[in-house]
Amino acid sequence: MAGFIATADSVLLAYGFAQKESGILLIASIMPLILLVSYLEIYLSTVPVIYVAISLEKELGLGDDALVRTFARTNLRDIYSAINTNSDLKASEALDSVVHNLRWTLLNKRPGHVLILIFIAQLGLFLVSIYSYHYRFM
Repeated sequence: MAGFIATADSVLLAYGFAQKESGILLIASIMPLILLVSYLEIYLSTVPVIYVAISLEKELGLGDDALVRTFARTNLRDIYSAINTNSDLKASEALDSVVHNLRWTLLNKRPGHVLILIFIAQLGLFLVSIYSYHYRFM
């Protein structure tokens, strides 16, 4: 999905420059935000799945070397540490608070910063195309 959105962004940028239309560049500048939102939602949708799998592994007594624990510890460090520190996640509001805290944690990491900077750069490109080069809006 990320590849599709990045490709669409590149195509929109190329089309906007080729046709000298700034409206297309404005649409292209929104693509990094769409990519950021999809990244967050896909990443955070794994929280309940990881929590259930780790809970089942605890009930079965598989220990710390179980498959999902090892996967979460190596690939999903933020989710694993949030679930590991909050061992009493039986209440749904506790799980919601973990998801909410993870959302802000993920926004303050490198992918969030890079996508926000790309959005700002492309929005600046849109403004320069209108004011300096007098591209048509649509």
